[in-house]
Amino acid sequence: MLLRRRNRSRRGTTLVEAALITSALLMLALGTIDLGTAVFRRHVLSEAAREAVRRAAVHGSLAPSGWKGGPWGPATYGPIAATDSDPKAQAVAASLAGLAPGTVNVTFQWPDGSNAAEKRVQVTLTTTWTPVMLLLFGNQTVTLSASSMMPIAH
Repeated sequence: MLLRRRNRSRRGTTLVEAALITSALLMLALGTIDLGTAVFRRHVLSEAAREAVRRAAVHGSLAPSGWKGGPWGPATYGPIAATDSDPKAQAVAASLAGLAPGTVNVTFQWPDGSNAAEKRVQVTLTTTWTPVMLLLFGNQTVTLSASSMMPIAH
C-alpha cells in the first residue's frame, strides 16, 4: 500500500511561527526587566527608610540643637515629597539613588507619642511606578512602599 504525499503549500508558516515565538520571547524579556526594575526601586526605598530611621533615632529629645534640625518629633511629619527643605526630607533624599526625590513621599511618625530615648520612631516611604508591561493593558500604576522602625537612641 503506497501512501501518497500531498504537497501542501507551507509558504509563510515559518514566518508565522517565528513571529509567535519572537513575540512571546520579547514579552518574557520585557517582563523580566520590569520585575527587575520593581525590585530595584523597592530595595532603594527600603534602604532609604532604614537610613532615615537611623538618623531620626539620634535626633530624639536629647539631641543637641546645633544638629541639623535639632530634636525631631514627636509630631507626625508628612506625607510630603522628599524634595522638601526640611532636614528630615533631606535625610531621605540623599539616600534615593536612582529615584527622583520628587516622586517619593516621606512620613515620620513617633508611635509612642514621644521622642524620648527608648521610644520608637517609624519612617514610611511611598512612590508609584508604572510597569512597561501594564501599559499594554492600560495605564496602570503600582504603589511601592517601605517602612522601618527603630528605638530612639537619645
